[in-house]
Amino acid sequence: MKRVHQSLLAAGLALALGGGFAAYAWYGGYLASEAKKRLADQSKRLFDFGRIQARRVVLEHGGQRFVLARGEDEQWALEAPLVGPADRATMIALLDHLSGLTVEQVVTAEASKAELTEYGLDSPSLSVTVDTEDGRSHTLHVGAAHGMGRAYFVTDADKRKIGVAGDVFYAAVARDLFALRGKPGGRRRRRGREAPRRGSRPLRDREARR
Repeated sequence: MKRVHQSLLAAGLALALGGGFAAYAWYGGYLASEAKKRLADQSKRLFDFGRIQARRVVLEHGGQRFVLARGEDEQWALEAPLVGPADRATMIALLDHLSGLTVEQVVTAEASKAELTEYGLDSPSLSVTVDTEDGRSHTLHVGAAHGMGRAYFVTDADKRKIGVAGDVFYAAVARDLFALRGKPGGRRRRRGREAPRRGSRPLRDREARR
């Protein structure tokens, strides 16, 4: 009986150790898989800066050129074509989409002039350059639409590598002067009771007849 009991304990211990090693191996494989996924996602990113690092933005779109500079507490200001406050929420969305932009597909790593023309990148419809606090500049050129407008051909300042990026970023980046300008602060306060129209009975008389 004692030997049976010892055998059962040994079997239980072996199963526990085996399960522990299996769980450890699975967890190690999971961590390795997640690390590879993060590296793959990073390799698809077109830029390596964060929104908080941006100091100056030059946006060329629709035949206009907008220059914006950052102040304190992520408050942005227009410097051209007008001078004045910029809309903070618009700038945050623009920089979030731009800094997180990923290339879903690489068309070519050494673009020729013919390819730049073919994909609308010889004269981009939209260009934006972000200067960061470390002294670097990050430029995005956007060319022709791809896949029924669900993506765009894009390249960077060197215009060597051409990729395809999803269209989610486009609406946030392709902003006009109306969207970029700061909105007037405060809403109009609602007026109190309206004055009676000319020729109408006094308000007290109307309420008394009810």
